[in-house]
Amino acid sequence: PFVIALNVIALLFVMFHAITWFNLAPSAMPVRLGGKRVPGFLVAAPSYVMWVAISVFVGWMITR
Repeated sequence: PFVIALNVIALLFVMFHAITWFNLAPSAMPVRLGGKRVPGFLVAAPSYVMWVAISVFVGWMITR
């Protein structure tokens, strides 16, 4: 039980780090298209989509 609790806490910290990192991407990498800055959610969204896609794939690989 202790190891499971420790792994859950570690997972929460990793998820927090990933979310804050993805939200920082638009500030660290301002993308300009046609002289206008692309909205931040369009820069961060592909990271979230890939995170979900990879998570689904790994879940599928584990459960098949």
